Amino acid sequence: MHIGCGACAGPFECYLATRGLKTLALRMERCASNAQGFAEILKSHPKIDNVYYPGLKSHPGHKLQKQQSSGFGALVAFEVKGSYKNALKFCSYLKVPTFAVSLGGVETLLSIPRHLTHKCVPEAQRKVLGKSTLFLSN
Repeated sequence: MHIGCGACAGPFECYLATRGLKTLALRMERCASNAQGFAEILKSHPKIDNVYYPGLKSHPGHKLQKQQSSGFGALVAFEVKGSYKNALKFCSYLKVPTFAVSLGGVETLLSIPRHLTHKCVPEAQRKVLGKSTLFLSN
């Protein structure tokens, strides 16, 4: 009878994970600080409709997040005004983020679900779901 399954990390992977954990708190503080600044800039940008970041006082979950956590995280979601083409044009001006399907890397990453993960959803259904939301993780 087989009682175990799944991957087992090797010694080098464990070393890398342990090494990374030593600076995780410092890196997360910087990531959250960068996300806060980016969210505030986006909030006042004339070509942005909505910004979803719990660090903004206008976010409906701001008070709860402040009670439950010591920070607001590194993920900012926002909507570009107008069409999907406007969102792509907006992204073409960005220099730092890399397009990615997953936001789990250590780089500053940008994801447009409609362009990546939701591309197989029929256009009519995507219109029902609403605007193109962009996700930025740093």
